[in-house]
Amino acid sequence: MRQLCPKTISNEDVESLSALMEGGFAFVDALKVLKTKKNAVYFDRMKRQLENGEELRTFIKDYVPSAYQRYLSDFLSFLTVNDSLLLAKAMVEKERSDRQQLFKGLLYPFCLLAGISFGMVLFNKTVLPGMMSMLSSFGTADESVIVLSGFVELFSWVLFVSVIVSSILLLIFLSDARIVSTYRLLAKHFSGTLLVQYASRQFAIFFLQCKARNMSTRQSIALMKNLSSRPLVSFIAGELDRVFLQGETFEHALDSVYIEPSLARFFKISLYGENTEEMLEAYLVMCDERTKRQIKRLTQIMQCITYGAAGIVIVVVYRILMMPMSMLKNL
Repeated sequence: MRQLCPKTISNEDVESLSALMEGGFAFVDALKVLKTKKNAVYFDRMKRQLENGEELRTFIKDYVPSAYQRYLSDFLSFLTVNDSLLLAKAMVEKERSDRQQLFKGLLYPFCLLAGISFGMVLFNKTVLPGMMSMLSSFGTADESVIVLSGFVELFSWVLFVSVIVSSILLLIFLSDARIVSTYRLLAKHFSGTLLVQYASRQFAIFFLQCKARNMSTRQSIALMKNLSSRPLVSFIAGELDRVFLQGETFEHALDSVYIEPSLARFFKISLYGENTEEMLEAYLVMCDERTKRQIKRLTQIMQCITYGAAGIVIVVVYRILMMPMSMLKNL
């Protein structure tokens, strides 16, 4: 069977090209070194386009995976192809690491909560009516069991509806069309929320990567302001740029209500010590630890709700099963 050809070169190819170009290789030479049967079609096509006089920056994004394409579309207007690839590579790796951290921390509790919600609704619709009917046939259903079963039914529906509504609201308010408005509201009134801290961390990562490429603060802000792939980073950079245009200093720009207080403090300290890179590295370490604590706290809350719901079901089932035995004991 003929093997399907991939639509783009692989992540490994992009990373290898970036590494060779950073080491001083010309792009054409890097293509020759890394050429394999798997990527030969695309490497030969890029080489032909270069030989025909096309500039690399005009077509390179057409050959890289989608994760790189959205970054390169923003970076190539400000940086060289090599710096754009290196910056895109760094951001894709950070993005992958963040996604794995959130996925690993939140997948289990969310699945557990969704599972217990669905399970309780299923229990109320299939199992509980039969058990209550059995008690009624024995004439042993007292008022406490009826009240408890009613509470379980109410609790299960409240929990189920809460999970569904919360999921819908998250999809709505975190969509590309509304995520900036959501951030503005949270940053202004609830700066300790996970979304605000996540956006601030992303901004610090981009700023740090720009400084690593010897970009000035103004150049870094200009690049980040035009990031269509990162609307929250773009908004924070735009807010800083707006204050710059009013003639204010970077230190005063950090006093904006839309800049997370912790990030602003780290930036201000670094301005006096002239060690911005070291301070931002420390800020990112702090962010990682803070995110882990928040995920752990959220996981504990969801586990408590889940275990509590399971405990209620167990108590109801136990009470129902014990009622006939209590009747026999009283005979």
